Amino acid sequence: MNEKNYPTLVAAAENISWAELLMAPELSTLAALDASLLATTTALRASYPILSDNHSQHTRRSIRIDEHLAESICILAQALRRNLTAYYVSIQESCEGDVFPSDIEF
Repeated sequence: MNEKNYPTLVAAAENISWAELLMAPELSTLAALDASLLATTTALRASYPILSDNHSQHTRRSIRIDEHLAESICILAQALRRNLTAYYVSIQESCEGDVFPSDIEF
C-alpha cells in the first residue's frame, strides 16, 4: 500500500489519520473484515495443503468438492482483500494533500 507496504489493512489501521477517518469512517470495519479474511484463508491453507501447492497436485489426482470450495473461498477472499487495500490506498492518497474537514464534501 503506497510506500508503507502494509500487508493488511489491519496493520495500516494502526496509522490511520483523522482526515482518513473523516473521509471514510468505515475504515475500522473494513480493517476487521480484512483481518477476518486473512485468518480464514490462513486456516484454510493450513487445513488444505493442496491450496499451498502451485496447482501441481491438481494434475496428479482429482480434487474433492471441499477442496474446490476452500480454493474458491481463498481466491475470493484474496480478491476482496486486494480491493480493500486499493480502497484504503485511494483514501490515503486523497488525504495526502492538505485536507481539512471543511474541504470534505459528501
